[in-house]
Amino acid sequence: MFITGFPELLFTQWQPNNVASFNGFLLLQGIEQEVELRVPHFPHSRGAILYSPNFALSAKLHTAQQHLYQAAEECGTLTTFLKKVQQILSDDDHKDIAQDEGVPDWWLCLLRDLEGIGWHNISSVSTELRRVTVKAVVAEREHLLHVSIQPGYPYTKPSYEASLPVTLNPTNTTLCGSVDAWWQQLGELQQFWDVMAELDGTAAVLDPATPQLHHTHRRILLSNQVSVHLVVSPFSPHSPPQCQMIGSSHLTAPLLTLLTQRYHEWDSERSIVGNLEQLLQVTVVRRGSGRRTAPDHSDSDDSDDEMSDAGCVICFSLHYGTELPDSICEHCHQAMHLTCLYTWLSGLSHSRQSMQFICGDCPCCKKPISCKVPA
Repeated sequence: MFITGFPELLFTQWQPNNVASFNGFLLLQGIEQEVELRVPHFPHSRGAILYSPNFALSAKLHTAQQHLYQAAEECGTLTTFLKKVQQILSDDDHKDIAQDEGVPDWWLCLLRDLEGIGWHNISSVSTELRRVTVKAVVAEREHLLHVSIQPGYPYTKPSYEASLPVTLNPTNTTLCGSVDAWWQQLGELQQFWDVMAELDGTAAVLDPATPQLHHTHRRILLSNQVSVHLVVSPFSPHSPPQCQMIGSSHLTAPLLTLLTQRYHEWDSERSIVGNLEQLLQVTVVRRGSGRRTAPDHSDSDDSDDEMSDAGCVICFSLHYGTELPDSICEHCHQAMHLTCLYTWLSGLSHSRQSMQFICGDCPCCKKPISCKVPA
């Protein structure tokens, strides 16, 4: 089957309910556009609908849908209908569409904004034009900006979702202005992401389990069974980060003293790992350097060997749900999840529990240890 006058539209298949499907190209506004034509009453044009994978054309088809529906009902043949489609989407007739009271003004404003952004930068547009996703690739990192178009656009500011370490709050109400602000922030944050990528590639990162672009913190492991929780400034990533030592007080106290005394020696030309090793006189555990000492029977999907030294000595895993092994024995310096330690102590016949704490023997050294009762 073919359509007279449109040899580049070829019949492909019968869809459910005897809908004929044609795929190919249609000349619209002087450009060959890829389209799909679905005809529920073939060979009559009644109910015929055009689709396109091209976002710009798809948006224009949505804008002109009332005119296209009327043409499909009145034309009779597919040849006449497709010629009418070409006429409706021509430049002159597109102005008439804009003047049609049935077409929302915000659609036309949004289409202009999308064209201003560039259709090659648009990842997706919802069929009702209420959700737009803009993409950008900078330094081999893919960034997505999810935009929700609010009622009253363009006078009402859209809402945004983006994986950024800072809040995106552009003052411009239009999509073009907002995307420009987002692109500018992406450029300003590249140094921050470079610093974090170097840290992730060098050190054994305990938390977050899967670092994302919006994370400003990392928890890394030192060679003396102490971990450091770092918070890096997005706009000053080479400055000294906030540091919190996690571990036995016998081990963290000397490190905190050293950090306080030598804080002014932080060198912005060195990496975070290099600075920590220089100031604290201790080695940062490298990514991929550790070895597991016991099988992991938890629900965690941890598989990196370097996490073994930081794992809980009770369940032998790093993550227990959202928990990390932050309960440290002051005697043997072994780390445990709060939930694991509480479960262990609860099973001891001689443990003692108050309203908020439970006391008993460490599972490793058998010396006294206590923990809070989990909420």
